[in-house]
Amino acid sequence: MFHLLLRNFSAICLMRSLATPLPTTYWKKMCHWVWFLDRSRLISRTADGKPLRMLGTHIDITQRKQAEQALQSTERKFRSITEQMTAMVFLTDSNGTLTYISPAAEHLFGYLPQDMVGRLFTEFLAEADIAQALALFQETVIQQLNTRTEEFTFRKTNDTLFIG
Repeated sequence: MFHLLLRNFSAICLMRSLATPLPTTYWKKMCHWVWFLDRSRLISRTADGKPLRMLGTHIDITQRKQAEQALQSTERKFRSITEQMTAMVFLTDSNGTLTYISPAAEHLFGYLPQDMVGRLFTEFLAEADIAQALALFQETVIQQLNTRTEEFTFRKTNDTLFIG
């Protein structure tokens, strides 16, 4: 029966002449949704223009979809927590580019979080602390540490300094 569902879906794809991947769901007899990535292409038509042959694949991507949904849920929880904190939370990539800044940054630095994202974290440090901060950052990346707590002198938008 499940194979029949796939054939019927292939016929629908054939009628629409889909040539791009299409995530699709099916309700399996075991009472759960299964995600498929359908890639199909119309190969030939009859003389009167009706679909004749189609070539395609159906790949089960259920685990990938479940992982995506779990990641989205975790991200929503993370943002909900960090956006309520008075302490600033930030994330960087392995190059030191800021990828996330909590709203508390505006109070501390005078910058909107979206104005800080995409910039190097060292742009917000006092000149005297940049070399030490970079060395500790590189050590953190090399040792694959998830978090590290250090104290540095930071610059606000008006160039006043604060320790954080």
